[in-house]
Amino acid sequence: MSMLPRLAHGGLFLAVTHLCLSLNCPAQQRTVVRLSDQNGQVAISGTMVFTDDESETTPYSFRIQASAKNVSHHPVLFFKVAFPLSSDTSPDPAAQEYEHDYFFSPHALDPASAIDFEVSLEHYGSRVAGSPSPHIRATAKLVFVQFTNGMTWGSDPGAMKDILRARKTTVYELNVLKDAFEKSGDEGFVAEITKTEYSVPALSALQHIYKEEGLEEAKTIAWSMIESAKRRERDIQFYRLSVTPLYVPVDRTNIGLVAFPRLLCLAAVVAGGPLKRGFRLSGAVVDALAGGQRARAAQYFICSQGMGISEL
Repeated sequence: MSMLPRLAHGGLFLAVTHLCLSLNCPAQQRTVVRLSDQNGQVAISGTMVFTDDESETTPYSFRIQASAKNVSHHPVLFFKVAFPLSSDTSPDPAAQEYEHDYFFSPHALDPASAIDFEVSLEHYGSRVAGSPSPHIRATAKLVFVQFTNGMTWGSDPGAMKDILRARKTTVYELNVLKDAFEKSGDEGFVAEITKTEYSVPALSALQHIYKEEGLEEAKTIAWSMIESAKRRERDIQFYRLSVTPLYVPVDRTNIGLVAFPRLLCLAAVVAGGPLKRGFRLSGAVVDALAGGQRARAAQYFICSQGMGISEL
């Protein structure tokens, strides 16, 4: 599901004068660009420092120091930011990106909280000797957000596919680690985590933790990641149950409901009775009932805290 953006500004930039970094001016020059995207979901602010070093074959470098603040009313599970750059020289570097996924973490980016991050690119481009330093332009743009309830916001349709693919790979590799540990103990865990360089960030971070902080810390983090992933998926599924109900056909032999209408109505349906007109069941409950799984239907209702059925 998508949340419509309440406010969507393009990135705002402000170029500041060139500053010399050495006595042999202008061998190295610096441009500071202020970045901001106040979009109503995750606000981005920071600066980019662009460096032009005439002594280098590839003279251009930049470093972005920024923060992302959750200005929405929902905890953020994942966000992605792009930093398009352009100048009066060519070719310009591809837009730099930063993304952060809390799917395997017990924490999220809660409302009003912020996280700092950096993005950099060292030594790119070329320039004719003696030509002036380029005029650099940069913007910040929040392109995609997923909240902890599974709702999304943004203009990048491929972002969700990419992150789901990375999460699936990470879950698979974590389960391989767990299986290795259950079969061979610590030796199996170590053999598995050291046998390859992982391509997904979460596993690369776990591998780094093992190298820097040791086996016990790596195991603790790995088991925590598995539990966090299960909880995240469960929370998303329960939210979907509560907001995507399917209507159930009813006949005219509806039972009368006086007290606790939701619970009594569900109890009647699970027992094989008709659903009172004016009520609805969530899709998971309907599917369970259709398959004759009445106990599971009741379980869905309980786990979704009464949201498996509601009055219209």
